[in-house]
Amino acid sequence: GHVSEQAREVGRSESDEIEEEEDTNASLPWMRNDEKLDAIHGAEYSQRQQVAAKTIPCNIRKVFAFLVLHGEKFYEIYHEKMGEHDVKAGAWERFDGHWRRACSFTKALGYSIGPKQTRVDENCYLSLTKRGGCLLEVEGHNLDVPMGDTFRVESYFEFVPSANGDTEATASVAVNFLSRNMFRSRIESGALSDTVTPYTAFFNSLSHAVLEFASRLDKKRPKRGRRKNNIRDK
Repeated sequence: GHVSEQAREVGRSESDEIEEEEDTNASLPWMRNDEKLDAIHGAEYSQRQQVAAKTIPCNIRKVFAFLVLHGEKFYEIYHEKMGEHDVKAGAWERFDGHWRRACSFTKALGYSIGPKQTRVDENCYLSLTKRGGCLLEVEGHNLDVPMGDTFRVESYFEFVPSANGDTEATASVAVNFLSRNMFRSRIESGALSDTVTPYTAFFNSLSHAVLEFASRLDKKRPKRGRRKNNIRDK
């Protein structure tokens, strides 16, 4: 369908544009001495509702490594392919035992009245979890929507290793209301319905890009015994 083709296009763009900075699996980013597990920032995490899910046929170490090493470029390409513009992805920085960054973009709105687009500021966090996986958390502020200052949209992308070595990914959404809002129920339902398609596309694109990343890693891994075989051939 439309989403899967769009996802493949994003994945192809990502794999074409990202420079190959990876090394072998042994050097992939993972647990650090100061690591803080389950570093959750959102106030409404317990109220989150799932909107998308995906099995990524790759191990959790490589999924996490891709998010750390190439998440900035992937963020920009993904949002641009989704039709958004003025996309800016900050670099990850270490913060209290996990990772954080600030991002932003401008997206179109489908309102019959009011603004036709809005700027979106996002605070992003990435932490390892006690379940052996990782959590990508995004707090979104829609700056130009009516009463946008009264709420934040919290998105949680959770990645958990499966028994067969794959990664199970789920996307969930909650809304944190900072003050009274007469449109609360409408905003909550809209946040859920409006994220199903883009978050499904996000997982499809991410899966494709992570597999490309893993393939490059495998090609770079030294083949044991190769030199000895060559010597014997001579």
